[in-house]
Amino acid sequence: MNAHRHLTHLSAIPERKQPLSLSPSVAVLYRFLHRLARPIIRLLFRCRIVPDPQVLDYHGPLVVLANHVGFADPVFVALSLPASRPVRFVVGAHLCAKPVAGSLLRLIKVIPKLQFVRDSTAVRQILTGLREGNIIGIFPEGQRSIDGRSLPIDPAIAKLVQRTGAALMTLRLDGACLAWPRWRGMRPTPGKIALRSRFYAPEQVAALKQNELHCLILDDLGGNDYDWADAAGRPYYLGGRSTRGLVNLLHRCPDCEHDLVMRQEGRHAIRCSCCGATSELRRTGFFAEGAPFPHPAAWHLWQIAAAREQRASGAERVLRATCQQLGAGNDPYAANGPLLHGSFILEQERLRFVPDPGASDTAHDDLCWALGPEPAYFFMDLGLYVDLHTNGTRHRIQPLTSQAVGLINDWAEAGLLEAATAAEAGAAAV
Repeated sequence: MNAHRHLTHLSAIPERKQPLSLSPSVAVLYRFLHRLARPIIRLLFRCRIVPDPQVLDYHGPLVVLANHVGFADPVFVALSLPASRPVRFVVGAHLCAKPVAGSLLRLIKVIPKLQFVRDSTAVRQILTGLREGNIIGIFPEGQRSIDGRSLPIDPAIAKLVQRTGAALMTLRLDGACLAWPRWRGMRPTPGKIALRSRFYAPEQVAALKQNELHCLILDDLGGNDYDWADAAGRPYYLGGRSTRGLVNLLHRCPDCEHDLVMRQEGRHAIRCSCCGATSELRRTGFFAEGAPFPHPAAWHLWQIAAAREQRASGAERVLRATCQQLGAGNDPYAANGPLLHGSFILEQERLRFVPDPGASDTAHDDLCWALGPEPAYFFMDLGLYVDLHTNGTRHRIQPLTSQAVGLINDWAEAGLLEAATAAEAGAAAV
């Protein structure tokens, strides 16, 4: 929700005017699906969702903030609230651009948001919805975690909540990444998910300083699915091949330290195509004894540290890829430029795409994205592409090697790690 940092003056939200008004048929369908989903969620994810009594007794404008680690997170948010008060979710504009999904999302009046860029239209819709007494659901991390770790949350989200005068509910989902990891695509692995909600009345929110509210949000939502699973006795998660798609995230071999070499091995293991080292992933989401890391998040953190060392040494990585500018008319994710073939170069301070000579009839300069205190990408689909933006223009980079998307992510997250380390060193010096 990075656009929130641009908010400076927001008037307090007045007393609610009316609840979210859905068409009669959509309202009936929403209540039916709400009731139907509860036993299904309990069966698949061993999760009994009981709305907080304070939330049931509250009828004013409400902001719901939830961590985002699984594909089904919006369902858990909706079930944590009464069916009589539908949630207006803030969702990625790319979802609303899809023909079928977009039509369904518009029926429940979601608020489309361009991810990781300033979107004043989305902010205005959020404020309007709160003035009308609606419940606004926001995943402040901006996109789903790829390894079960919490993503950064912009301090401006606390500013937004506090200046509106709305009540706040935080919802922490544990186990959702293990039950539906992002690297598995549309294939869930049913198993235990736990929820923890906390409600803060408007006067409680107003009594906090902005940095105190931000710390409260981080404490309520931050965490790691694997730490929770360890404490919960490592519950089992069912499904087909447990490592399906995992090599798009874990591409570097801990034994020979080569990138882009891990391959699927059978149903529950990944194997290095270079040295043959094999790691088995158990139904708990943890690796079997003898693996170099206890779980995928630890492996991924090691990859990021390796990328940081490579960047610090001045090394570069060159990947063959295609690039296309996005944004046409009302569809911000439609192709709006020639498909360029070229090289995507990972450098110490930036990511750069260099078109092949003669790749297009139109001359193109190199495209560059700085690596700073935030990851350079704003959206990616593991194994497929990464979307980057600069000066309001979005470009889609599609490497010819599917695992290279994970490498690009590691390189970008290494920049975030460096910024955090520098900030800690500065604080220690003070």
